[in-house]
Amino acid sequence: MKTVIRIISILIIALSVTFCASKQEFQSEFPQEIIAAYYQTNKEDGKTYFFIDLKEQLNSKLQLEEVHFNDKTAVFESISKNTFRAQFNNKSKNTDLILDGNASKEYGNKAPSVKKSKFVLKSNEAVVQYSKKNRKYYFKITNVNERLVR
Repeated sequence: MKTVIRIISILIIALSVTFCASKQEFQSEFPQEIIAAYYQTNKEDGKTYFFIDLKEQLNSKLQLEEVHFNDKTAVFESISKNTFRAQFNNKSKNTDLILDGNASKEYGNKAPSVKKSKFVLKSNEAVVQYSKKNRKYYFKITNVNERLVR
């Protein structure tokens, strides 16, 4: 009877450790001061651009990797020494569907792929993924506002 209790307790401990390791925790502070975080939607090209303006140049030990915003993910690129931009493509890919009264003629239609976001965010929140010393960190930004394209 003792061996059964030991096995069950070992399994419970192993499962709890496994689930704790898979959870992404947010950092309470970003390592550098952020002046502004905002997005712009360009109606002409159908893209949304997410910007982060830092007070000083990004520390050489830090690397901005991705931003998660409005159920989408994009990679950051450097625009200047303290401004970074991520680009989201809002236009859906045009895939031709065959619609016919005869179901056999519709063979070959692909089901749409739906990607679930890693994070549950409000419409004005974003999560910045960055790395420091080859370790990933996540920082949640609230009150992300839209700025008009000039």
